[in-house]
Amino acid sequence: MSDFFLALLINTAIVFGVVTVIAITAYLLAFIDIFFGFAQENTGFAIVAGERLIQMKVASRSRHIEKKTVPLGGRTLHTWIVENGEEPNPTVGILGWLERHMGIYWVGWWPLQGRYQYEMFRTIFDRSPNASQNDVMRRQNNSNFFYVQPVEYGFSLIGAETGSAILSGNGGQKKGGNIPVDVKFSVFILIVYPEIAIFDNPVWFERASSIILAHAKNYVGTRAFDALRGEEHSFAGYMLKLNKKIPEDDVSVERGLLSELGVEIVGAAIRTIDIVGSLKESILSSTTELYRKEQEAAGIREIAMAKRDELRAELEAVDSSPNGRFVRRQRALERASESGQLIIFTGENDANEQRLTANLLPEAQRKRKEGEKDGNQ
Repeated sequence: MSDFFLALLINTAIVFGVVTVIAITAYLLAFIDIFFGFAQENTGFAIVAGERLIQMKVASRSRHIEKKTVPLGGRTLHTWIVENGEEPNPTVGILGWLERHMGIYWVGWWPLQGRYQYEMFRTIFDRSPNASQNDVMRRQNNSNFFYVQPVEYGFSLIGAETGSAILSGNGGQKKGGNIPVDVKFSVFILIVYPEIAIFDNPVWFERASSIILAHAKNYVGTRAFDALRGEEHSFAGYMLKLNKKIPEDDVSVERGLLSELGVEIVGAAIRTIDIVGSLKESILSSTTELYRKEQEAAGIREIAMAKRDELRAELEAVDSSPNGRFVRRQRALERASESGQLIIFTGENDANEQRLTANLLPEAQRKRKEGEKDGNQ
């Protein structure tokens, strides 16, 4: 019995020693990307032999990657796709333990295989202490991974023009003329088909940027200045249309960012809108004044419409009453007396009506025509 436990102890120590050696070796080799490599959460990488793609892997608890046949832009492709959900076939054994507990992944048989390297382009808002919050800066670096979660990209649209200064009335009539503006906005992009994005379009971000900026310029050019700052959801919806259809002369086949570049926009937001040019202050002042007058006119219209509806409802109620004719007259006298300058002429036999009118119109000037005996007063 003692020999059995001794053998078990020795074997356990050997296994533990071997695992420890492998883990330490893998950890050291991961620093130089030989056989093993580190992968951050929510990133992926490609294993290649020369320029030939062998496999793609993802380090994520909420997404996984598979190779599937999918219809895209009028064609059918067999390609890698990033999908939501945990990996259905996780790596097992010592390699699986390294992945889950140390973030270390097998990257191929060196020197024949290794991780794919490419130029990653990105534009971000500069968040350094001395920079403006909305300054856009460009980053370009050699990378061996790609993101599998939405990433914010910053854009600066310089010298665009709004469709007008304000929108007037319910019909959306444009007023005030075009206004030159600089617009800073964010677009959140997700890589869905990494093989299409990274291998088929290594400069996918350059292409996407030109398309996004042109689309944003068209959006600004069809909106009023005062409406742009309050249309976050409208702007996002407008940009999302690029996923399925890129505006082109050829409309026979609908191809968007997803089918052409392997990426999709999942969100967008305007951060700042600045009037540019030497007449900035005068344009802003005149636009504000135009907006104020438009709001005043809108308020007057609302009051008039409310009064009209009130009178209409009142007349409908009066007309349905047996004494509607008298009530109509009384209400008319009430409104006319508001100025205090009403003169009422009554007949000889209008004594009851006169008393009623006197109660209704205490401030009105009254004259009674009593016939030839009294004459005109």
